Amino acid sequence: MNNVIAVLIAVVGAGGPLVWLLERFDKRNTGQHEQNLSVLKEIHNHVENLGERVQEVSTDVKDIRNDLYDHISFHAHKETTDGIARRTRDRETTE
Repeated sequence: MNNVIAVLIAVVGAGGPLVWLLERFDKRNTGQHEQNLSVLKEIHNHVENLGERVQEVSTDVKDIRNDLYDHISFHAHKETTDGIARRTRDRETTE
């Protein structure tokens, strides 16, 4: 029984300073974790903002592509309906 009490006293005696030392490190890490959490939240906000901007640019690019396609189609249609006759007239006047 005396051996058990001696072991308990030795464990508590050695463990006390060890727990105190670990607690000191934990407090320092807690402060660092708070700072890191703050930085991560800021990065998260920037990434969300970028996601919205990318979506907006993607929509703009699709709109421009569709407008350009419509514009090219307009000219292609104009060429087929009235361009051939105009070119023929232009050649006849230059010859």
